[in-house]
Amino acid sequence: MYVIFLGPATWTLDMAKAYDRSEFYGIDISPVFPEDIKPANTHFQLANITNRLPFPDNHFDFIHQRLLIFGLTRSDWTKAIDELLRVLKPGGWIEFKELELNLENTGTMTTKLKESMITMTTTRDMNPTIGRELRLLLIQRGLLNIQAKRISVPVNHDGKIGELFWDNYKQMSLALAPVISGSLPLDFPQFLDSCAKECAKEKTNWGWHVVYAQKPVSPIRFSH
Repeated sequence: MYVIFLGPATWTLDMAKAYDRSEFYGIDISPVFPEDIKPANTHFQLANITNRLPFPDNHFDFIHQRLLIFGLTRSDWTKAIDELLRVLKPGGWIEFKELELNLENTGTMTTKLKESMITMTTTRDMNPTIGRELRLLLIQRGLLNIQAKRISVPVNHDGKIGELFWDNYKQMSLALAPVISGSLPLDFPQFLDSCAKECAKEKTNWGWHVVYAQKPVSPIRFSH
């Protein structure tokens, strides 16, 4: 089985260890791959998903993409999905995992933080609601057996899982600080600490979308 993954490399490494008879290909636009510790059935390659990927048509059995909400514009999403479907085998499966920016049950400070992220994406022609729209995009392309679900996870409450998702949200916020912190307090790390306490108090939740579907055996016509 041939599998292609777009997103954090840790998933590729974990899956390659668990399924050692499959070949895993990790794709990224930047050279951030852990070359020294990768299993023998793992391959990393520089590529831009909005351009033609360096693979033939109908090559992969499974494609997994996650967390590109900050990496693709609205028009990029159309190109990216079509290109992924080009390299997916007929009968193969494709899966997307994307987060929401509009947190639930937020206090004053966390509301400012999430709104700054939403403003940043919209002004750069990114799509802050892409997770909710993926199902329709796959329907429009004729995919089969489409399944879509939304998962609400705790942020800094309800035990260890809440702590982990707050840490994810904090790291995401720090990575975006250069482009969102202009409208937020100058001491950004301290501001995030205050947001963490607020999330625990307000029982903040974070929505994630999981969408997967199967490519039909008959040909699909792509837009590019």
